[in-house]
Amino acid sequence: MKKMLMLACATVIILACGAAIYGLAMELPNEGPVELGWKFPAGVADLASSRNRVHGFMSTFGYADLWYAGDAKAFNAYLAEYAKLKDLSLQLVIHPAPGSKLRQYVSEPRAHYDWELSVKWGMSLQAERKDDKAEGFVVTLHLFLSDAVTLDDIAVPASVEVKSGGEIEQFAAKHRAAKAKP
Repeated sequence: MKKMLMLACATVIILACGAAIYGLAMELPNEGPVELGWKFPAGVADLASSRNRVHGFMSTFGYADLWYAGDAKAFNAYLAEYAKLKDLSLQLVIHPAPGSKLRQYVSEPRAHYDWELSVKWGMSLQAERKDDKAEGFVVTLHLFLSDAVTLDDIAVPASVEVKSGGEIEQFAAKHRAAKAKP
């Protein structure tokens, strides 16, 4: 009987914690300011609240992903604001195809987007850390090329490092590996 009672108590605790953790993640509305709930570096909440936002998701585990749609002019304006963020390593990661995100909890199946702002902090950075420091933020901008925004359209400020999303490199590596097989 004692074992059954302990098992029942453990089950209730696990379910309660699971429900609490699940409740700590949320979708962000498409319009209006984003209330991220933490003290983010100056300018990040304003950047997240851009009127071009089509979808967003935030977790208390330490990340917020926000998706935006617009033309090259809108992206360049957003990129210029991103370049003004202080005390952060600024990276623009370019992907070769348009973005389309399945929404987490909304009945609309997909949201088309042209760029994404990814903000990570705390627990979500632990796997990437090489030291024991718990502070800090990583704020990365991703661009998904399409007819709306092409490489020829973008003006990248000098303070922003440009990286490949890796999709083309992965494709080339798979091709080389397949070619090398007898």
